[in-house]
Formats: sequence, C-alpha cells, structure tokens
Amino acid sequence: MGTNLEKLRQWMRLIMDEVRGRNVGTFMIFLIISALFWLLMALNDDVQRDFVVPVKLENVPTDVTLLTSEPSSLNLTIKDKGSALVRYALGSNPTLTFNFNDIDADNNRIVITRQKANNAIRGVFGQAQVMALNPDSLSVPYTRRPPKTVKVRLNTEDVSAAPQFMISGKVTYSPDTVLLYSARPIRDISGITTEPISANNLRDTTEIEVRLVPPEGMRAIPSTVTVKIPVEPLILVTHNIPIEVENGPGGKHVVMFPAEAKVSYLIPMNLYNAGDNPTFRVIGDFSRRSRVTGRMPLVFPALPKQYHNPMLLTDSVEYLIEQH
Repeated sequence: MGTNLEKLRQWMRLIMDEVRGRNVGTFMIFLIISALFWLLMALNDDVQRDFVVPVKLENVPTDVTLLTSEPSSLNLTIKDKGSALVRYALGSNPTLTFNFNDIDADNNRIVITRQKANNAIRGVFGQAQVMALNPDSLSVPYTRRPPKTVKVRLNTEDVSAAPQFMISGKVTYSPDTVLLYSARPIRDISGITTEPISANNLRDTTEIEVRLVPPEGMRAIPSTVTVKIPVEPLILVTHNIPIEVENGPGGKHVVMFPAEAKVSYLIPMNLYNAGDNPTFRVIGDFSRRSRVTGRMPLVFPALPKQYHNPMLLTDSVEYLIEQH
C-alpha cells in the first residue's frame, strides 16, 4: 500500500506541473484520473477482510433431530485481491452450504472439520486464502430417537405487580407440554422448567416469551413458551361497616358510639365494577376495653383474599352497657 501512495504522490506532482497556470476544470479532470489510477492499483493489492458467513445444513433426514441449535454462521478472515473482496462485499452475502450426507456423522454427532469448512469456503471464495476461521470446526449432536412429551413448569419466583396493582388471576402459559429429544432413553423426566421469569412493577397484563431449560444433552421443541401474567389495578374503597361485639358481658347489651366503623381497602377493578358488597366484619372486643378511657378497640377478623391493605379509620369506639 505504501508503494501505491508513493506512486500517487509522483502522479500528483506531474499533474500540478501540467496544470500550473491553467484553469480549475483541467485540474479536476486530472485529479479524477489520478484517483481512478490509484483505485485500480489498490484493488490489485492483496488485502484482508472479515466476513460473517451464514451456514446452512441441507438434506437432513426427517428422522434426525439436532440436539443443539443449528450453527448459524462462521466468522472468516479472507485474504485476496482487493477487486475480488469488493465484489463479495458489494454482492449478496455468500452462504456456506453443507450436505448432511457428505458430513462425518459418528456416535450421533455431525462433525464439520476444518478441512471440510475450507473446501466449502473455496467453493464460495475461490482461491482466496483463509487467514482465520472461528469456530475452526463444528460439532452438532443429533438423535434418531422419538421424543417424549413432557409438562412445562413455570419459575415465577420474581414476578410482582406495581403498588396499587395486583396479579389478578392464574399465570397461564402456552404450550403446556413440549417434545423432549435425547440421544439416550428418557425415563425419569416428566417435566421441564422455564428460565427464571423476572417481571416486576407490572401495571398491565403482560405476555413474555420465556426459554425452557432442558436437561444437559437434550433439546425441547418448541424451545420457548408464551407466559401471560394477568394484572389489574386496585381501587381504593371506603365503607361504613356495622360493629359487632365479641366477649361481651352475659345478659347485658353493649351500645357503641358510633355503631359503625369507617374502613378503607383496595379491591380489584373487576370486583369493583361488579358492585362491591363488603363481606367482612368489624369486631369490638369487649375483653380488651379500657376502663380508664372508656373505649373499646376494634379489630378485623380474617379477611377474604380479595381485600388488600385494609385499614380501620375508626380504631376504637366509646361504649355503654345496658341491662336487658
């Protein structure tokens, strides 16, 4: 390349001598001619260029299932005349094609050696010199055994809704079974788990494509499942709930002031739209009354799971004992 630059400098000096005192148009014509001359010389030099070449495996028998993903590409460094590499760079990306019947297949494994890869490369790039090849060979396990149908299990430990939202139903996924392939018999495997699903602060129903984690040396088809996480907002509701007395004095009536407690809670939007009718109770526990303040504390019994973050806005009431 240094020789070409020196020739270009000499050519430019000749041009400047020729156009000295002439018009700019003449100068530009000679400049274009010089550039073309330099380009022709450069294209005739040996240069190196990197290619990412797609790989295609043809004529795979229908009873053969690859146990890993088919190799998609090879990284090549090619040395050739600049004119040849420009042709490859400007044309469609070449593809390395391997015929299953021409490949070494031993012990349930397809092996594409460096020599076979070089032969395929020469079929595409002619006599270009291969300076680097990554990976330098390919080895793909396969099986002719029939698959086993196994169930899919979700790993949803890291799934949560945003504040004032909730996961409003069962997390579903499709498909719920997949085909598991192996070169050895599959006996003690009935299910396959997904990768851990990480989805936090969800504010709307979400669908996620999640990969499966097959046992080592096996392949699941399909390799992913679609997981649907139902999410809906929580609506803040306030109600006045009649207070019921527990542990009251026998034969006596306890009158409370007020007789109702104000309660706030969050409820899923679908229940709110259907018409919220509280089914929980508020209890005044007479056994925990304070004789000093004359007040009786209020508590919730166990609440149904559809009520979230319940809060007693009235935490205690005054009371009066009446004889029946």
